[in-house]
Amino acid sequence: MIYLQRGLTFFNNAHYAKAERDFSRAIELNPQDAAAWGYRARARLDLGKSREALEDLNRAITLDPREPKYVRLRGDVYATSGDYDSALREYDNALKLRPGDPVTLNNRGVVLANLGKTREAVADLREAMEIAASRPEQVTIPGITGNAW
Repeated sequence: MIYLQRGLTFFNNAHYAKAERDFSRAIELNPQDAAAWGYRARARLDLGKSREALEDLNRAITLDPREPKYVRLRGDVYATSGDYDSALREYDNALKLRPGDPVTLNNRGVVLANLGKTREAVADLREAMEIAASRPEQVTIPGITGNAW
């Protein structure tokens, strides 16, 4: 737990390599901790280690298949690498787990726009903005702040 907390502190201060090290140590101590795998994936994504981030997310999802933040983050990894079809699939899956999540809707809207699906993109982005305006407590900035997602 101490390594996880220190990793969060490093991450929040943009020390991604140090955060990755602490999350790795937390995983060594408790390999069944899905959150540690998810946090390390987030740090690795910010370090440009997409392949490793995907491996960590696959492990986190295996440990906690009902947690939409891991599925959404896997979509982010695919979107970052330009694999918009896979990203769209992951965002759809995340929305099945947490319907109406404004961050996922926003991210899916961006991917839809990149796929040339303008009408669907605008609908998702509009819905995300409406939810964010009516329930700002549901909006979290991607990355690790507060509850990390």
